[in-house]
Amino acid sequence: MRDDSNAKRAFEALPSDVTIRCADPTELLGVVRVLDGGALETDLEAIRRRLRADPPLVFVAVAEAESSESSMERVVGALVLNPLQTSSPGDFEIEQVAVRRRRRGRGIGRALVEAACGFAREQAPPDATVTVTASFDRTVRPFYEACGFEIVDDPDLESGDGSPDTAEEPLESGDGSRTDRLRARRRTDIR
Repeated sequence: MRDDSNAKRAFEALPSDVTIRCADPTELLGVVRVLDGGALETDLEAIRRRLRADPPLVFVAVAEAESSESSMERVVGALVLNPLQTSSPGDFEIEQVAVRRRRRGRGIGRALVEAACGFAREQAPPDATVTVTASFDRTVRPFYEACGFEIVDDPDLESGDGSPDTAEEPLESGDGSRTDRLRARRRTDIR
């Protein structure tokens, strides 16, 4: 299956000191710091709810950091998922994904996306088609395309708030200016 080979390559390409896993609620601050560092709008309560969900809907990339006193893990990347209100329990939207600036370009973001897509497949019933969507700034289009997403203009594709979306969605940024956002999806058939 194509997605399995993508995931395998993504995880093999990770730096040896980085691990991808579901986040723990105690890592809220680390997750928020990474998302803030990526200049992403963060809703603390929404992230807290995703961390406390069963199973958790936040994935982290953690790096082992050796200190003189003990061994610690540091959050270097984070991805927040939102379950979509569709007929399939395997449909999710990537709300946010970010990697610390010093760690970018090393496959961490891609491995987070692969972990999220694998999670979506695990949540779906047998023989289902799983759809993972994302809405993002035009500047990160190459990242999503490299992760196997296709840019879409589908009025039936819903955003996390339940409203229909299109591929290009003018959005107001924090400073009041307009920016173009893109929508993309990645589908996987489970067999």
